[in-house]
Amino acid sequence: MEVAGIEPETQCTVTSVTMQDSEFSVEALIKILTEISGPDRQILTRIVQKWGSLSDELKQAVLRVIG
Repeated sequence: MEVAGIEPETQCTVTSVTMQDSEFSVEALIKILTEISGPDRQILTRIVQKWGSLSDELKQAVLRVIG
């Protein structure tokens, strides 16, 4: 698998995340996500779809960028 030109060295386990894990309400997340531009939304969609198989290092890099 390749995301943004970076291939993880190893596959990681799938981690389940629920809305209870978020500090934001569903309404707040919807508002945030609807304000993301089309191309950025497409990239975010690819990351979310592949999140479970990304390496821990890549997940930490993504979280640093958005956090």
